[in-house]
Amino acid sequence: MLSMNTNAGAASALRSMRSIHAELASVQTRLSTGLKVSSPRDDGGMWGMANGLRADIVGLGSEMDSIGRTVSTLEVTLAALDGISGIVMEMREKALAMSDTSLDAASFNALEADYKALFEQTVKMAESASFNGINLLDGSTVTLESLGLDPIESGNLVSLLQTGVSSNPPAVDVSGIVNNYGSTVTGSYSGISDGTFSGDVYGNVSGIINGDFNGDIYGNFDGIMNGNLNGTLYGTFSGIMNGAVNGTIHNGAVEPPNPFTFDAEHAAFEGDISGSFTGIDVPVPSDAAAYSGRASSLSTLLSALGQISARMGTTLKGAEMQQTFLSGKADVFETARGNLIDTDLARDSARLTALQTREQLAVQAMSIANAAPTILTRLFV
Repeated sequence: MLSMNTNAGAASALRSMRSIHAELASVQTRLSTGLKVSSPRDDGGMWGMANGLRADIVGLGSEMDSIGRTVSTLEVTLAALDGISGIVMEMREKALAMSDTSLDAASFNALEADYKALFEQTVKMAESASFNGINLLDGSTVTLESLGLDPIESGNLVSLLQTGVSSNPPAVDVSGIVNNYGSTVTGSYSGISDGTFSGDVYGNVSGIINGDFNGDIYGNFDGIMNGNLNGTLYGTFSGIMNGAVNGTIHNGAVEPPNPFTFDAEHAAFEGDISGSFTGIDVPVPSDAAAYSGRASSLSTLLSALGQISARMGTTLKGAEMQQTFLSGKADVFETARGNLIDTDLARDSARLTALQTREQLAVQAMSIANAAPTILTRLFV
């Protein structure tokens, strides 16, 4: 039926065009974003699963960053341990050389100076072996745990070096009679000082000091001091003090500071001196066994450094394996997320061409449908 009020063909063509335009808009969105699900309105279920995978991928990225910092910290630590081990080997050679009783004072002092310089370098190396504020060699970090790896218990290598290498010289007692004393006593002092005593004592003092005592005592005092105490007593005082105390007596209540660094030229004195003593004229100590013992301690330290390096090397290998696993896992998650929401560009490109053709045909159909009412006018000619 022909009607000037109703055009069924035009209505059908219009519906077809609307459908084609909606599909074109959808395909164009997919092509421009590369996603077939770019918002919850496209597919709520797929969108939710993809967002869950996205959160997992972000979490894996954080874990890989943490592992990366762990790997860097371990690499820095291992580099420091390797350098320290090399220096300790040199220190052991110096200690063995110092155990030679035939050395003169000049040779001994030169070796000791080299030894001290090497030791200071090991401490600096251990103190600077940090990455991102973490140092596994100075005792500042209790543990370093990351993603299921075994915790790395840090050790205070700096303290170990100080107490086990540099600050553990042979203890030499002094028991002579001097007028003025100006040196460090590595053991106990039980002599008589008729003048000023200027030096630290790392053992007990049980002698008689007729002058002032200008130094610190790291042990106990049970002697007689007729002069003034111008230093610190860390141990217990049970002697006689006839002078003034211008320093501090802790009576063992305060932990003494780090021990001294051994000064070889002031290492030993035993005998009577009627004049002043400053230590520089004292013969080199002949305690070869003590320096051989130091070389033995350094050998033990080398073994310990090797064990620490081996443990950290094993942990580093585990961290790198964890890195590889997490990277592969992140790739799998990324692929799975892409399968859920990524569009097939080749298919959508072909579909776009088909839809554009359909759009042209729909326009032609609409044109034909719109021209149908004009035929009615010919009925009145």
